[in-house]
Amino acid sequence: NDPMVSRTSFVPHPCPVSLVDEWMASNHKPQTDRLFFAVLHKQAEVGLAMLKKIDYARREAELAYWIGHPYWGRGFGLEAARHVMEHAFTKMDMQSLHSHCLRHGNPASRKILEKLGFMPDPARADLPVEERYAQFFPGDSWMFFRIHKDAA
Repeated sequence: NDPMVSRTSFVPHPCPVSLVDEWMASNHKPQTDRLFFAVLHKQAEVGLAMLKKIDYARREAELAYWIGHPYWGRGFGLEAARHVMEHAFTKMDMQSLHSHCLRHGNPASRKILEKLGFMPDPARADLPVEERYAQFFPGDSWMFFRIHKDAA
C-alpha cells in the first residue's frame, strides 16, 4: 500500500489486501498464465515477484517484481527475481523470460535485470510512457529486456 511502489508497477494505490489474496489464490489454477511469489524477510511480506503472461506452448513468460519502499536497496528485488527466474527455467522448463522497466524512473530495476544477465530485447523498441506513468515520469520510456535459458 505504498504510492512509491505504485508509480513504477501495476500495483494500484491503495492496494486492498483482498486483491493480494486474489493474486495468490490464482496460483492454484491449473495452467494459469501467472504465478505469484511472496517475498519474505523475517516472516514479513516485503514484496511480490511473479511470472506473468506465461505462454506454455512457446515456453516463455514475463518476469516482474516489486519491493515495498522501506525495503529498497537491500537486495530483496535481486534475490526474488533470481529465485523466480531459476524456478521458471528449472521447474517449468521455460526457454526465455522477458521483462521491462522505466529507462530513467527505475534504475534499480534495470540494474537487477542486468545483474541477472537480461539483455535489451532487439525485437522491442522503447515505448514512451502513457497514462498514469506519464504524470510521474514525463518523457520517460519503457525498456524491454530478454534472457534465454542457455544464457542464464
